[in-house]
Amino acid sequence: MSIAKLPVQGPEDLLSYIPHALGYWPEESLVCVTLGRSRVGATLRLDLPRARSRAALASYARQAASYLRSDGSADGVLAAVFTAEAWARGAAPPHRRLLDALTGALADAGLPIRDAWYLGPAAWRNYDCEDAECCPWPGRPLEDITGSRLSAELVYRGSSYEPDAAAAARTGSRALPADEAGRVAAAAAEYRKQIGTGWAEEQQFSAALLVWESLLGRTLPEPNASAVPDTATAGFLLASLDSVAVRDTVLVQAATGLLAAAAGARGCGLPGGPARAAEAVLPAGFAGPAPGADAPGGQAATGPVPGAVPGSAPGSSAGERKTGGKRQEQRPAALAAQYGAVLVGESLVRPDWERLERADRLLALLASCPGTDGRAAALTMRSWIEWCRGRGSRADALLAEALQAAPGYRLAVLLRELLSTGHLCAWARDRELAWQRASG
Repeated sequence: MSIAKLPVQGPEDLLSYIPHALGYWPEESLVCVTLGRSRVGATLRLDLPRARSRAALASYARQAASYLRSDGSADGVLAAVFTAEAWARGAAPPHRRLLDALTGALADAGLPIRDAWYLGPAAWRNYDCEDAECCPWPGRPLEDITGSRLSAELVYRGSSYEPDAAAAARTGSRALPADEAGRVAAAAAEYRKQIGTGWAEEQQFSAALLVWESLLGRTLPEPNASAVPDTATAGFLLASLDSVAVRDTVLVQAATGLLAAAAGARGCGLPGGPARAAEAVLPAGFAGPAPGADAPGGQAATGPVPGAVPGSAPGSSAGERKTGGKRQEQRPAALAAQYGAVLVGESLVRPDWERLERADRLLALLASCPGTDGRAAALTMRSWIEWCRGRGSRADALLAEALQAAPGYRLAVLLRELLSTGHLCAWARDRELAWQRASG
């Protein structure tokens, strides 16, 4: 979203841009907006630090500055602190020491803070303004921001935002009707009985990735259109998420494609079991990936090729690629590193954001089905996608829901620990790689 050529007349207009840019009104947050050449640049939101020692605040400020410095065209920053802490008259402003640490860290990065504001429970004011006429005590009402001219213009143009991050995480995610969700859960239970612990075995692992690809490789449907073609397929996908190997590979597959994900999985030693003597289980009526999607031999497949990894041509290994008409083998360690870099958010290759959007919509449908681990997996995978987009608050809200469905769910716990450090996915730190929110 850009506010170029929009009516910005005062700080209330600039501050009203923040919830529209984030999609919700932030809570207990530091929000920084970069400025450069008379334009508004990147918007960064971080949870306010829990630790308030001098060393902790300095570390937090340096991390924030490193993120903001990635906007190469920025020459200044606007900062806003959203908090429920009241600013008592005559007392030090809430989070003043944080602002001081941030000011120093940004100055070292060549990004001076142009203005900083406090947004409390009912009022807002500039941190440094002492003019009673401009900044009367205790501040100006928040309604000045929510009802500003710029906010009205953005609403007129179709923009809106939710009251908090949890509500924002639910926005736009379609749930299955209760009766259909029940049928999908029942189908998943049947696939669990059939396949048991065999999801990571050679044939079944390949089959699972092919079924996921049949949906991830499709044209993006309308937001309200179902991404699941039938109950059997949905149940199969939900059951497949019980496997950590399938779950993690599907995340890489959504971001990079079937071929790269399957090759990376093989580099990591997946699948982890021998090929079954019997054929792999597939959903009834499965016809293979969408035309043009990665598949064995470059054709839409009706099932996995025995002994092959999806995405590889017959007779080739998953670690080979063509270069100048010759096959060049990529070492398993390099493939594993690429796979791992995607999962931990350190890949410097731009992901396929449209595929990730398809995955998010599909996972939202699966997450609406009753259950424990399957539902927790779908919610955690949605959280990972939100984290990749740079939307940490939404990611955390989805993790809270996942842990409510399955307390102690390992990936949710690990991802929440990562979010608590304020670490941003590399894609969200680079303007060239980052997801761009569609404007209304």
